Amino acid sequence: MYAPAALGAVGGAVNWYNAAGTNIANTFGAQVAMAAGDVTTVHVVSAKAPATAAFFSVQVIDNETVAAGKLLYVDNVRVAPRMGVQTRKEYAAFLREIKALDQGILKESKILFGLGYRTRLALINRPAAVTLDYSAGTLSPPLAPVVDDHLTATQVTVKRARGSKVTTAHAPQPGGPMLTTKVYAAQADAQLAALAAHLLNLGTDLSERYPTVTVIMDRASLAGNALAPLMSAVAGVEEGDRIVLSNLPFWMPSATASQLVIGYDEHISPVPWQGSPAWVITWNCVPEAPWQVAAANLRRW
Repeated sequence: MYAPAALGAVGGAVNWYNAAGTNIANTFGAQVAMAAGDVTTVHVVSAKAPATAAFFSVQVIDNETVAAGKLLYVDNVRVAPRMGVQTRKEYAAFLREIKALDQGILKESKILFGLGYRTRLALINRPAAVTLDYSAGTLSPPLAPVVDDHLTATQVTVKRARGSKVTTAHAPQPGGPMLTTKVYAAQADAQLAALAAHLLNLGTDLSERYPTVTVIMDRASLAGNALAPLMSAVAGVEEGDRIVLSNLPFWMPSATASQLVIGYDEHISPVPWQGSPAWVITWNCVPEAPWQVAAANLRRW
């Protein structure tokens, strides 16, 4: 915070909202007095989300009566991990360090010419962006789950650059132990345990993974087709969104699959050519189950 004029009770708050957008609780931090020209940091410590919370907002307050026109400036409201000292490297390497530590998704932006980023917290407990019914013909081949060890890790060692390391216990998993070790640009050793636990959770999930999920958008032009009312939702899916596949056939592992989109390929041509559809969207997916977290267990490292 920066206070151009003296303020007596500056603090921060986290406001919690349920899925309907109704404010259900507020968590306040300690208030501090600021002299004119002071720069200070305020904290909201142990802001535990209520069980029914779906969203939150961060608020800056001065809890006193002040004259009209008094100003208070705020910057860098943090809902992501603190990073340690960064060494000289290419810009792209900095972006990879940020993504690795936060465990979010670096993506192409759909609203401007540039990159976008979806934080780890923004991936947790997401509502379905679209639900596609296999029995209604909204999904297209190839559609097949894979069972492999591509994402498996039964023991995780997390190291901090110029710091210590944390190793998780072995988690039971068919096929024996699979180890992974990586260095992260965290600010403090205390951040490592929660990060390691998150990586182990991802590495031991047994949900089926659908590497590709294809939707042929041309079908929406057919009279009465079930895809027509879903066109906008399908076209709007981005990296980090959750999709649900429902009423899958009996030869699939389960009737419903929840997947997290981590990439996509979109093919658009003016007209169909030699029998090929004009508009095809193919999502690359991983299991979404590890991102379903009880609100009381949400952690930031």
